[in-house]
Amino acid sequence: MEKIKQLMFRAADEVARTFKQHILDTDAGKDVGLGASGSPTEKIDMVCEETALKVLATEGISVLTEETGYIDRGTEDCFVLDPLDGTINAVNGLPFYAFSLAYGSQSLGGMQLGLVRNLVTGDTFWAEKGGGAFLNGRRIFTRVFNEKKCLILVYIGKHASEEALRIARSGNRTRCFGAAALELCLLAAGYADIYFMKNNVEKRNLRITDIAAGTLVLREAGGVALDDSFSELEMPVDIRARRSVICAGQRDGVEFMKRLLEVKE
Repeated sequence: MEKIKQLMFRAADEVARTFKQHILDTDAGKDVGLGASGSPTEKIDMVCEETALKVLATEGISVLTEETGYIDRGTEDCFVLDPLDGTINAVNGLPFYAFSLAYGSQSLGGMQLGLVRNLVTGDTFWAEKGGGAFLNGRRIFTRVFNEKKCLILVYIGKHASEEALRIARSGNRTRCFGAAALELCLLAAGYADIYFMKNNVEKRNLRITDIAAGTLVLREAGGVALDDSFSELEMPVDIRARRSVICAGQRDGVEFMKRLLEVKE
């Protein structure tokens, strides 16, 4: 497993270098086609993905990526890659985007290793299943939930559900940052309390490439990751699958969300 870990860190390093070299290109935000997920691919996405794939190819392990889709190399285990989570932020100069890479098999719950690199600050979140979560080598944990001071990260874009808009209007401290992998890590490190993402168009919800690494980091830090029915969050290693998510640093945060959304037991 140590060999895989070193490979993942090397991929993050190479993508960080490539990103810095190309993000100021005049055509960095140019659409160059549709990715395997059906979303537009910007040039900076393609360049970063090509860099990551070149590093990961050295071990001959299958890879699921947002742009290319599933690259079958005959292995049950695979990497789940989003080389640039928060592309819209990146191409518009908003400093909140990340490299996300997980390793495991079959499903979200089968991920064994997860790495999220903040491409603005260089901070690296890391987790191994059963081995805890870390930020720059230091063990991290979610924070104690305080209803009066809780900070909720909620997606409130064009396709946001009524529940998301209700949360945004609730009077609680809310933020919308636009990079799920990094937002889950903020919960893991105790910088926020809740992350909510639910759209009224299913294809606009999250893919496993968005959250595979961040979910493992959050859970290993003591957090909770659920779907919008408040069941344990799970999804297959399939770019076509989508999920709404409710994540919290503590179970008390989940109960708070149930009250806020008026969920009846």
